[in-house]
Amino acid sequence: MAVSKDFEKQLKRSLEKKIRVQMNKVVREAAKEVMNGLAETGPVWSGEFRDSWIAEGLGNQAKSAQKGAYPYSLWNVPKLPVTLKELRRSNRIQITNTAEHAAIAMDMKEGVYKYPGFEPIKNKSGYLDRGTRVSGLRGDIETGKGNNRSTAPLDWYPTFKSGGKLQRALSRGVKLAKMPKGEGSK
Repeated sequence: MAVSKDFEKQLKRSLEKKIRVQMNKVVREAAKEVMNGLAETGPVWSGEFRDSWIAEGLGNQAKSAQKGAYPYSLWNVPKLPVTLKELRRSNRIQITNTAEHAAIAMDMKEGVYKYPGFEPIKNKSGYLDRGTRVSGLRGDIETGKGNNRSTAPLDWYPTFKSGGKLQRALSRGVKLAKMPKGEGSK
């Protein structure tokens, strides 16, 4: 039985689209897991910084996502286009934090710290360092006497990126994308 050229083209297009749809699912699950990992690893005092991670599709054809709060779900990650033409314009997702003090919370910029009058919401099993602030960096605390507090270690962000947590979050996202609907996905 001979197969027509048109049938072969249609089959190829159909398979390519299924692959693009699956890749979209993998990218979105991975982005969600990275956002949750950043929220869990980073500092948490009031929750504003933790709740300000966003995922944006780069390019003019990416669908917008809902802004949300931790824990993040797929609703917080934009859908990428799946047609070849649209994919050429937009095929990446960028994760950023929109909190006004994000650079300070990520230890990229020095800041002035003032006790807000309430204790951090990060629970006792989480990281909490007390002592004297050594520099203007949020996490630069010398433990011992002093009223300064830090809810995440100094350089938590570069450590997240290069210390294995980013890779684990990406791997978890890939595994979740492979699961049948309803099993394990947030």
